[in-house]
Amino acid sequence: MYYPIFLPLKNTTCLIVGGGAVAEHKLKKLLEAGASVKLVAPSCTAFIEDLAQKQGIEYHPREYQTQDIEACKLVFAASNLRAVNHQVYLDAQNANIWCNVADEQEDGSFILPAVVNRGLLQLAISSSGASPWLTKEVKNYLESLFKKDIEEKLEQIKQTRQEALRIAAETGKDKKQLLEEMLRPLIEKGISRFLEI
Repeated sequence: MYYPIFLPLKNTTCLIVGGGAVAEHKLKKLLEAGASVKLVAPSCTAFIEDLAQKQGIEYHPREYQTQDIEACKLVFAASNLRAVNHQVYLDAQNANIWCNVADEQEDGSFILPAVVNRGLLQLAISSSGASPWLTKEVKNYLESLFKKDIEEKLEQIKQTRQEALRIAAETGKDKKQLLEEMLRPLIEKGISRFLEI
């Protein structure tokens, strides 16, 4: 059993070892989260090379070295060589750094869920590694449920909530009651307001 968690990664240094399609996918997601990425691989996809030039990714076109993990908070072993991935994991473990190993659940410190992103709403789905197929199917189903304007509605709820908390702090009004009063028009129809059903 795993403990689900969402991590703020803005300006956090993360290492990816590998330069293929799997590394590319991890790179995209880390950049979306605002992470600072260091990537080590003898070669990489054209997409990664392009991102390295345009977005300032620290790309080292060479074999992995143990010192590559220094100053990194998270490590992703995504090489197509199992021995390299295993060494990356061992080095990360020795340095007390969390490490995800692509396609080798036993060798990693954590696994990555499938994620449904709708603006501020993020849903993580995992079968604990038992069935990537089922995880993907559940993700696709959940993605089809949300209305297209959910991102706008969620942003409106966020702003209204922040305003209610500000008013409560300034006036001394009951925070819970004020939140309920101000948010009611936005959520009174319940979850159906956000779903295509």
